Amino acid sequence: MPKKAVQQFMLGTVLNNETQARETLAALKAAGYDGIELCGFMIHPIGFMVKLLTKAAGMPVGKGGNLDWHKLVQEVGLSVVSLHTDLGSLERDAKAVAQEARSFGTRYVVITGMYRFDYGDEVAVHDLAARLNKAGETL
Repeated sequence: MPKKAVQQFMLGTVLNNETQARETLAALKAAGYDGIELCGFMIHPIGFMVKLLTKAAGMPVGKGGNLDWHKLVQEVGLSVVSLHTDLGSLERDAKAVAQEARSFGTRYVVITGMYRFDYGDEVAVHDLAARLNKAGETL
């Protein structure tokens, strides 16, 4: 049976502290959600520029990077269906990304949007596909 899950991005600024995050996740569970797709830069502390850029893009990430996400999802009974990461992180240290995904009980890693990428450039698209394939094989 498929799981009903929500992306952490959708919750953005309603995960700013432990109490708020726990209440939000519990409300999701009560609404019938089974899981959550966690985002790598929303479960770790991030710099000001990343916060500014995501807010400017309409995806404010809040202050959830300072919370214990292992504990929070376990306490409310949500499963982690996948972990979002960026291609650069996967290329730099696939082992660490895989270990983090496993630590949350998931075997799925999602590469998030490719910012500043020209999808109209056929050569660049083929290069990106090769990079993604290599990252997938490494993972």
